[in-house]
Amino acid sequence: MKLDQDKISFGSSSCEAAKTMNHGFVQLGNASMLPLHCEILRSNGGTLSLEVKKDALVSVNGCRVIDSTRKLNDMDLILLGQKSLFTLRVELACEGVG
Repeated sequence: MKLDQDKISFGSSSCEAAKTMNHGFVQLGNASMLPLHCEILRSNGGTLSLEVKKDALVSVNGCRVIDSTRKLNDMDLILLGQKSLFTLRVELACEGVG
């Protein structure tokens, strides 16, 4: 998935709720996902960061991220909830953007 907007949200909320957002939304059917679980944000300089929502279960490279924002790097492994695992490819996420 390419990050063609400044923010992509991840969560379990319905598609109707996602339509009200002015950015990308990825709906995951994982039982451990919150309606709005986390967001990946892109700064003006192209840096990506992960903003974790309160009580969301998120790990980056095996380390739990709790109620905070964390800078993301190429090839980071992001676990959302207990089952949704992603590998971040920074050059692919931002390709053709800007």
